[in-house]
Amino acid sequence: MKKTTLWLVQTAPFFVCFFIPSFANANGLEGRWSLQDPRNTRTILEAAVDKAASDMNFAIRAFNQPFLNKERERQVCEIWRLRLIKDSFHWKCDDEKAQKMPTNANQLEVEENGIELEKTFKFSAKHISTSIKKDYVTRINTWRRISDIQLEYTYMVKSANLPKPLKWTLIYRRH
Repeated sequence: MKKTTLWLVQTAPFFVCFFIPSFANANGLEGRWSLQDPRNTRTILEAAVDKAASDMNFAIRAFNQPFLNKERERQVCEIWRLRLIKDSFHWKCDDEKAQKMPTNANQLEVEENGIELEKTFKFSAKHISTSIKKDYVTRINTWRRISDIQLEYTYMVKSANLPKPLKWTLIYRRH
């Protein structure tokens, strides 16, 4: 028992120093990213809404159109700031307040108003993904490194009211 404890105490700094920074640096996503081509974003968003609504009949389309056209679902960030601080991932869109999620987030949280949020954080060598499920809507943000200077951002929203998810992708450049 004492040998095991001593080994853990002696090797713990190695694991902390080796594994946590390797996540932050290996995926190369930390930093400031600027929208590469803001001129075609409107076209991309409109195509995404049309695709999500394509299998809906007239009545369902009319019911879902306000949701699909909500500013929140179509918000484009000119600049993303991504950081890993200790054991939480922080993302900031333009001048809005930064959002954060624990890197071990596969959890259920309850907001002050009693609404449950199911949060999930995933990462690999080239991507980070956050998912927040609230009521019947799941919003997924995925940042994927294409190269040292390019980032692909994909936003997807799934809802029980939508036959297809609303999904769109934009390209960003390291600033």
